[in-house]
Amino acid sequence: MSDHRALIAALRRPPSSRAAAIDALGDVPLLRAALDEFERSTIDTARAGGASWAEIAAALGLASRQAAEQRRARLGGTPGQRQQGVDKLHRALDTLAHLLDNATDTHGNGRVALARDTVRLALDAPPGQQIDLARLAIEDLRDYARERPRIAAAVRRVAVLTRH
Repeated sequence: MSDHRALIAALRRPPSSRAAAIDALGDVPLLRAALDEFERSTIDTARAGGASWAEIAAALGLASRQAAEQRRARLGGTPGQRQQGVDKLHRALDTLAHLLDNATDTHGNGRVALARDTVRLALDAPPGQQIDLARLAIEDLRDYARERPRIAAAVRRVAVLTRH
């Protein structure tokens, strides 16, 4: 039996207790990411081997080659490409943090102080949490950034990098 078939068989057995169920739920995001990576790499391997989009669509149970192409596009880039996106966001957040640290008119503005702290937290957070924290920070900075072009540009850059 292949490894992926053994995994399917294991996943069909429900957890036996509340604690096991809660523990298993914690693994769901990891399983989704692993499954996406498996599907992405399998499609790419099939295509590199000469498989048509129609063949891939049939194997995935999709109605058309266009659906298979769209599915692959939704899966996103390779791990290296995703890491580049993480690195770009980190640099953009670092720039924004530097600008906020050096802004002279932030004292007494609780929302800006909160955003500055949130940006600092985002810099140390794992990628998924980093995106969530970055979105919260830019929301808090929108009004403040309107009259500050450099901060506005940094906020826009972070906003672009955190869109789906």
